[in-house]
Amino acid sequence: MKPLYLASVLLFVAGTAGAQIPRFSIGPEINGLGVGGSASLGMGGFFSLSAEFGFIPIGDITLTEGDIDYTASPDIAGGVIAVNLHPLRNRFSVGVGLFAGGYAGDVVSESLSGTVEVGGQTYTVEDVGMLTGRFSLKGPGPIVMAGWRGKGFNFGVGLAFLGDPDIDLGATGRLQNDAAFRAELEKERQQIQDDAKLSMLPFFRLGYQFGLR
Repeated sequence: MKPLYLASVLLFVAGTAGAQIPRFSIGPEINGLGVGGSASLGMGGFFSLSAEFGFIPIGDITLTEGDIDYTASPDIAGGVIAVNLHPLRNRFSVGVGLFAGGYAGDVVSESLSGTVEVGGQTYTVEDVGMLTGRFSLKGPGPIVMAGWRGKGFNFGVGLAFLGDPDIDLGATGRLQNDAAFRAELEKERQQIQDDAKLSMLPFFRLGYQFGLR
């Protein structure tokens, strides 16, 4: 009986040790931050560590707000690191992590003509000059996610909690330092801020990971 008992113990230990050997996988991914990649380190089948990043290689773009055309220079890049639980001991996971980087951009109006409404007042082009702005919605902030990760096809959804975006407005005209004009400009900025309020930022990921072990 002793040899049989010892063999059973050894098989159990070997199986347990084998289950604890880290399994690493890596591959390309498209996510809420653009194109990039992801990696997962599975430990024992019940939990894993993961990281993903993305960016959007885009140049200046033209936007129209009201009757004004703007040139925007977006800056979109970042990533997520997370600890994930696999309750079914397969690739399905739920996790919490840290969202870093995010979305930002500078805008400047193109040549203005006629009159321009700022806040609740109307101004001449000479008064305003060019309108400038800065938008930023960036971490670090917490994120929760669920989906499939690890070797093979990966996808998932999540919510990041980054707070409200930061928005700045400015002007280059002769009234740029005038107190009354600055007050109207602040009204305009506050309206944009109110329209852009975000309590949660949706996040998605879609990719494929190749197992290295």
